[in-house]
Amino acid sequence: MTRKEKAGIMMADSLIEWAHMMYNHNTAKGVIKSVIKQLQKRLDEYVPIKRG
Repeated sequence: MTRKEKAGIMMADSLIEWAHMMYNHNTAKGVIKSVIKQLQKRLDEYVPIKRG
């Protein structure tokens, strides 16, 4: 597994852990789905900054 894959998994696990702290299951699930949808929507916007 690459470092970037590990970082992505750690970030996702953190979001899931945060959602577990929410009182309402449906709200937590909705938040997670919204985050995934937004990340997928905006992924193409990411353009790395070239360092000179």
